[in-house]
Amino acid sequence: MLDKLQVLKDKYDGSVAEKNALFEEADMLENKLTRAGQLVEGLSGERVRWSASIGNYMEDLENAIGDSLLASGYRSYAGPFDTTYREDLNALWAAAVKENTLPGTKEFNFCDFLSNPVDVRQWQIDGPCA
Repeated sequence: MLDKLQVLKDKYDGSVAEKNALFEEADMLENKLTRAGQLVEGLSGERVRWSASIGNYMEDLENAIGDSLLASGYRSYAGPFDTTYREDLNALWAAAVKENTLPGTKEFNFCDFLSNPVDVRQWQIDGPCA
């Protein structure tokens, strides 16, 4: 009789331990699910930004022909001239691009086309070369 009682007690203790382990696992999985939900929610906001970025990149890609033509002309020929003459050249070339129906950015800016704000900011931080 005591042997049978001990077997039942051992079985009961095993079941209670298994139940506690399952509760702990369920709690851990619930926490993981909550964190996954937060991650997905955070990334869903990024989808809007990524979609807008893709649209901008596609537009930039379409305008690359005219913008590259303007940038190469500006880089090759406008260097020795003052700002006013450079702006006149840029306007003249932009009109020629438009007249020849080449795709290009409406308000082309040489600096925006050939640099990015992060590099420019770093140059400003670094200061003049010694």
